[in-house]
Amino acid sequence: LSDRPDIDGYFIVSSDADYTSLVMHILSKNRDCWVVGNASTPEPLRNACTAFYDINQLNSVTATPIKTIEKTQARTK
Repeated sequence: LSDRPDIDGYFIVSSDADYTSLVMHILSKNRDCWVVGNASTPEPLRNACTAFYDINQLNSVTATPIKTIEKTQARTK
């Protein structure tokens, strides 16, 4: 799926650090990857994604990501 030109970005809903390499692979394909996890989500996964959202803070459409990076930074990793 990460090679499909019609998909610009991905959401991963998990707090499992095993997804870190997948996030990095998606970013290497010039796609965005957002992660929704809980407070126990390991830092490597939080730091690898375009933006991380704590599921416990997603109580409205206007939720603010806990961590974001500029697209240019994400795509050069």
